[in-house]
Amino acid sequence: EGLTLVPHIPPGITELQQLDPVRFGTKRLYLATVGKGPVTAVQVNGKPWREFDKDSVFLPYADTPDEAFIVIGLGGHAAAYPLPVNRISTLTLYPYIRPQVLSQEEKHLVELKMQAEAFQARLTAAGFGHSYEAAHAELIVQSIRAAQGRQSLLATGRIARLPEVSEAAADKSYVDAASGLYEGLAKLMKTYGQSSDERERKIAALWNKKK
Repeated sequence: EGLTLVPHIPPGITELQQLDPVRFGTKRLYLATVGKGPVTAVQVNGKPWREFDKDSVFLPYADTPDEAFIVIGLGGHAAAYPLPVNRISTLTLYPYIRPQVLSQEEKHLVELKMQAEAFQARLTAAGFGHSYEAAHAELIVQSIRAAQGRQSLLATGRIARLPEVSEAAADKSYVDAASGLYEGLAKLMKTYGQSSDERERKIAALWNKKK
C-alpha cells in the first residue's frame, strides 16, 4: 500500500542527495535531506507533502508520482532544494576514448555492456522497460561506463594516476563491480528459467536470446 522512509543521517552531514533512484514498484524515488534532527518538512516534486511525522515519511503508492524528487527537511530546515537535480555527469562531458588495442579486461567489459544493452532493448520491446530487471541491466551499463569514463579521464590527464599498485587495485575494483552486477543478474535469470511464475519465465527467455 505504501512505503515508509525513516531517515538515519549521520550527525555530521547536513545535506545529502541520492542521485540514483530507489525503485518502488514501477516508480523511481530520488531522495534528498537538508539539515539534521527530526523531520519537520517534506516536499515531493517541489510541492508540500503532509504525510510525515518527526521520525518518518509515508508514501502511499497510488499518490506517489512515477518519478518523485523527495526532499526531507530536518530540524526546522525548509524542504527546499533545486529540483530536479542536475544529473549531468563527468561521463557526459568526457565520453569514453577507445584505445587502439583493448586489454582483456576492456574486451570483457565491452562484451558485458553490449549484452546488458541488448537485454534492456528486448525487455523494453516486450513491455518490461520499467521493470527491476531492466533497472539491473541499466546499472551494469552505468557501472561499465564509469570504468570506461575513468580510463578516458586518465588518458586525457584530467585525473592523476595513482601509484602503480594502487592504480592496479583501482582498475580491478571497477572491473569486479561490473562483473559482479552482471553475474548477479545471470544467476537471477537462471532461477527465473525454473520459476513457476509466467512473467519470470518470459523474462528468462528474453535473457537467453543472447546465447
